[in-house]
Amino acid sequence: MNLLVHLAVAVFTGFFASDFRLALLIVIAQLLPVTDVLLKYVFGYEPLHTVWGYTVMGFIFEANLPFIYHYLMVSYLLHIVLDALTAKGVGLFAPWSERRISYPVENGEKIVLFTSLVGAVVIVVVKFL
Repeated sequence: MNLLVHLAVAVFTGFFASDFRLALLIVIAQLLPVTDVLLKYVFGYEPLHTVWGYTVMGFIFEANLPFIYHYLMVSYLLHIVLDALTAKGVGLFAPWSERRISYPVENGEKIVLFTSLVGAVVIVVVKFL
């Protein structure tokens, strides 16, 4: 999925939060794996899109932000799942396996973007009415 889709999903999931700081952290957790574009040049694969990357980030989130750990992990996992819905997929077991997990959905990015934006608008309307 592209950055715009991930941002839309991050905003959508962030609106479930009870306050602005929590929403911001959820957005950051959703966008964190995007940094893999840079890490791929160092490691040769995308470490934050792997099982071990998810596990390490889980320990970091739990140790430093235990009060919102579950929100962050769900948001992070959602990012990886969205990437698995593309033709490129994700290398969940890199560097031990070259196999990529992919369940491409036709027009998946457009569907996710539309439903996320509509969902965010609905949540905002419900919260403020």
